[in-house]
Amino acid sequence: MKLQFCLSALLLALLFSVSASEAENLWKKGRAFYLKKKYAEAVECYRKAADAGYAPAQNSLGCCYLAGRGVRKNPTMACHYFQKAADQGDPKGINNVGFCYLYGFGYVNYPLFAGDHSRRAADAGLPEAQYNHADLTRLGMGTARNPQRALEYYRKAADAGSLPAIRTLADWYEHGGNGLARDARKALEWKKLSIKKIKQQQESDQ
Repeated sequence: MKLQFCLSALLLALLFSVSASEAENLWKKGRAFYLKKKYAEAVECYRKAADAGYAPAQNSLGCCYLAGRGVRKNPTMACHYFQKAADQGDPKGINNVGFCYLYGFGYVNYPLFAGDHSRRAADAGLPEAQYNHADLTRLGMGTARNPQRALEYYRKAADAGSLPAIRTLADWYEHGGNGLARDARKALEWKKLSIKKIKQQQESDQ
């Protein structure tokens, strides 16, 4: 009887389990709903994919909890899902855990952990993390202050298409900043790239 019950439970689990490819499709479906501002539908898709262990969906669900979109705002739950994604090595999840440590969302405020997480995500190639870690390194928050090292991360982020990083470099080349000498030609190049990125974003939002 006990064996039969276990087999029945196993069959039910297999029946309602979500495969990796199904989880990815659910996440993509959720993204489509989110972009249309149908947040409740997005959360439903994200949750199913997240419960199946799909890291990008766990991070996306965390973002919904942090912003209060489709669910009641809950920073603790946001960090819970960010951590799940981070535990699987997801760069966005790692970066967002660092964000939570930096501002004390769901965790105690711990700049050293914030610096470590932003560095890990930045070194994994995530542009927004490269920009974040550049800021922290420039200011000496959660890591040793190192303007030259910060500049390297700003360049990496800008080369990867980060609009804030591009604007930062354009401003520094125009006015001089963070050890950069004024260079009108380079400032113009970065400004043109900034305008191009803004147009691309506007077109993708239409």
